[in-house]
Parts: sequence; C-alpha cells; structure tokens
Amino acid sequence: VKDKFLNYFELPRESVFLHTNKTTYIVNEEVWLKGYVYNRHLQKPFHQTTTVHVGLFNAKGENFKNYHFKAKDGYFKGNIVVDSMLVSGEYYLRSSTNWMKNFKEDDSHIQKITILNEKPLKKESAVSDYDIQFLPEGGNLIEGTPSTMGVKVTDGNGYGVRIIEGSVFDDDNAQVARFYTSIFGLGKFNFIPKVGKNYIAKLEFSDGNVQTVTLQKPMKKGVAFGVKHIDDDRFIITLTTNETTKEITDNQQFYLLVHKDGHANRIPLAFPKNSLFVSKVLNKEVLNKGMNILTLFNSDGKPIAERLIFNYADLFDAKLEVSKLALETDSLKIQVKLLDTDVVQQNLSVSVLPGNTISHNQKNSIYSTFYLKPYIKGFIENPKYYFEDITTKKQNELDLLLMTQGWSRYDWNDIFRGPPNQFYEFENGIDLEGTLYGQEVSSNDKLLVSYPDNRSRYLDILDNKFLIPKYFPEKGDMLEFTLINNKTLRKPTVGINMVTAELPEKLNQIWNEKVIPKPEDFNENIKMSGLISADNTINLNEVTVVEERMKTTVENNVFIPKYLKG
Repeated sequence: VKDKFLNYFELPRESVFLHTNKTTYIVNEEVWLKGYVYNRHLQKPFHQTTTVHVGLFNAKGENFKNYHFKAKDGYFKGNIVVDSMLVSGEYYLRSSTNWMKNFKEDDSHIQKITILNEKPLKKESAVSDYDIQFLPEGGNLIEGTPSTMGVKVTDGNGYGVRIIEGSVFDDDNAQVARFYTSIFGLGKFNFIPKVGKNYIAKLEFSDGNVQTVTLQKPMKKGVAFGVKHIDDDRFIITLTTNETTKEITDNQQFYLLVHKDGHANRIPLAFPKNSLFVSKVLNKEVLNKGMNILTLFNSDGKPIAERLIFNYADLFDAKLEVSKLALETDSLKIQVKLLDTDVVQQNLSVSVLPGNTISHNQKNSIYSTFYLKPYIKGFIENPKYYFEDITTKKQNELDLLLMTQGWSRYDWNDIFRGPPNQFYEFENGIDLEGTLYGQEVSSNDKLLVSYPDNRSRYLDILDNKFLIPKYFPEKGDMLEFTLINNKTLRKPTVGINMVTAELPEKLNQIWNEKVIPKPEDFNENIKMSGLISADNTINLNEVTVVEERMKTTVENNVFIPKYLKG
C-alpha cells in the first residue's frame, strides 16, 4: 500500500493562489493581481512553472475569455481590464497550468469576483429548503459501537444554517442525543446505535420550521475510527468494533497510514484479546504541517476508514508587522516589518483599500488555498475564516469541518490502479503558429522575424506556414516580418495564432456555492460493505469510458465553410 501511495504522489503537485486587489469591480476597472505557484511536496515556490492561464467564467460556469501570465520563480503578476460588455453578476477567475492536467484531481484555483455594470446586481433570493446530512466520523456507523456522528445543515443556496436545537430519538421515542450547529451549519453528537433500533432526528430552526430526518441504518460489522486532540503536542486515535466483527477479525493486524502529498508514516494497530476497543496516543511529530490524512487499513491492505485532521504547529512561521507611518496629502506611508529574522527573503503582495470599503470580501487566503482546499472534495463556505486570529474555538471548528468531510479527495481506487501518466509537460513559453497570405512562397524564399529587443532570426516556411516556438510574447509586443527572395525584400501579409494548453470552456467541478454535495458523496470512494472479503478482492467503482473528440484547427479556420468543417 505504501509503495503504491508513494508512486501515486511521485510527480509533484502544484497549487496556485491568486491575490486580487479586491473582489468587486465596476466595468472598465482593472483587476490587479499577483499569483503564487506552490510545490506542495517540497512546500516551496514551484520554479518549473513559467506559464499560468487565468480564465474568466460567468455564474453559469461558461468561459468568457482567457489570459496568460508569465511566471518566474513561482510568482506572476499583472492586470485584467473588466470588459464593458459584461453584465452585472458573479464571475470566477480560474487559474491553472498545463502540468496540472496530468492529474485526475483538479488543482486549479477558483477566485470569485463581482462585476457591476449599469443594471443593478440581482439579489440572491432567500431559500427556506434545508439539506440535512448525518455523517459518522471516519465514515462508518456500526451496530452496538460507540460512535461520533457529524451533522451538516445547509440551505438551498448551500450555506450553513445554525439551528435552535436538534434531538435524536429511537423508535420507542426515547431521546438518545442532543446537538446544535455552528454558523456554518456543522455539529456533532455521541451515541451508540443499538441492534434492531431505528433512529430519527428532529431539528428546530429559527423560523419555527421543524424538520424530521431518519438516520441511516448502522452496518452489522465494521470498525469505528475516531481521533481526538489531547493538547498541542499529542492526539489519540481509537478503534471500536462489535462482537460480530471481532469474531471475524480476531488477531488481525490493522495499519494506520498518516499521509500527505507523498509523505507517509505507517503505524500498526491491533485489538487486544477479548477487547472491542483499542486506543493509541501519538505525538504530533508524526504529523505533517497543515493537513494530514489518516487512513485505516485492514490486514488485507484494504482501506476501511479515513479521517482528516489539521496540524497548526509551525504553520505561521513568517510573521509580519504592518504599521502606518504617515499620511501625506494623497499618499499613505506603510512600514512592513519581518519579525522572523531567520527567514532571509519573502515575496509579498499588498492591497490597500479604504477601511470601510464594501468592494473587498475575500473568502480565500493563501493558507486555505495551499493547506486546506487541495485535500477536500466538498465546498467550504469560508476557508479564510480558519486561518485568521487563530483561537482554540476556531481549531475545534476546523476539526469539525474535517470530520464532516469524510474521505479526502484522493480516491484509493485510483491510487491502487497506478500513478498518473506524465502526458503534459511544463510549458516553456508559448508557440506562435503563423501563416503567409496572398502570395506564393518558393523554396528559395526566407522569412526573417525581428523581435522587440532587436534580435532577428530566420524561420522555416512549409506550405506558407511557419512556427515561432517557446516564445514569451508580452502585451503590446511588435514582431516585424520580412520576406527575402533573390535579395529583394517584401513585406508579407501575416496571420498569427497563439498555441496554449487546451483550456476548459466550462467549469466542471464544485466551483459554485449553489452546488450542494450529495450525501452519498461523503463516503463514495470506499464502500464498507466488503470489510472482510473471502478472495481479498477490492471492489472498484463503476467505470464509464467516454471519448473526447479532438479539437482541430479546422473548427477555427474562418476560410472553411461551415458545411465542410465536419
């Protein structure tokens, strides 16, 4: 298992964070931005990336326009003019690289912005429908076994809802648990699902609405997996089971893999004889900085439970002190002081706005983008919240979020199938494909191109086509072409296309708050029904093979009639 895991993460994964100067713009304004490309394996800037693509999408997820930025040493910067043709509404900036296309998991960064035109912005209508989910810690709810049950309550727009009170009753109408939810609609409670009993939950909302939900039936066999933080340095993991499972798994060894981005620690676990419970206190030194995925395997090497936990230790290693020095007419003098003297160099971006502005409502931060979102499948309502003014309360709230997330976004079925193929390379510049129009070109002709820095070079011509490979064109650059034949110079008619990585025309993941994950998504990648398999078989999800039609230059050629393009 560990070898397959290490092979799956052998190719380094990168994340991009886009820092925009604000989040609400009026048409004809400019989005000023700086981007950070991060190597999650090395926890350093990703130096190999030289080209980052930023696409602008509307609220329906449809692409409006693509922009391309040159990155150096893991950073890029620039600006985008807000087109006057855009109607008022919500838009999304998607930042990605060609290298990211090697992986099934989408590591692109989605930044939501609001654009205002002459027409007012449509207000989001209030929705009274509720989505209520009950999610057992680790993914397993077992008969007769003490369990921690997570609760997730959202409205029709996908935002968390705080309830007045929730209660759980068995079919004898006896109350077995009470719970509440946070501002993000998350809560939890402990209870023991008894054999043969059914359970319902009643939730009371602030609008007087009362909802009744039937809890899922517990499994007859399996292992419940729990994690609790003891203090800043230690945490405890617990495995609990019932008699039915113990008879089958007696004397079997379990393994816990603590992992993240190709880093892993393997810890053996076993139930003591005649015991349905095992616990182990672990020092947080076994954890990685930030996110950690704890996967429990049975003796056959099959993953049977998973839990995400977060390690805040050493996360904020470089601290800044920002202070206002003086206000001089229309200028503000600000001092930025680096408090950590061991760190020699930092790369910063600063946005300065009026203190009472309503144009900045950023929900992401560089911490949430690099340390939290790459490992979670579902939508996070306000990722930035968990990394500002850290308190014990916020740490507990983040742990509650992770508990109700279930399995991480990395599907073990994919890991067992083998590592991703390296089909896509790091782009080193952009290819420019050119065409000469309106004239015959002989084999004796030569095409000379002159660059903005006064360099010149000859280009090969084939069927009136030529290529300028791996070039970094900048906005406003002028390329001058000269056609040379028998010592005569001619100015040719030239058309040029930029050849970039194929970019999506529509967003296809959970990019919009209104997309609510289904309850079955919580534990979709590993089904626990086959805890003990007689033939040691791993049941894989159903696979659908689809064909992706190759897009060719024919579709974009204006000189070919529509009826011939097929």
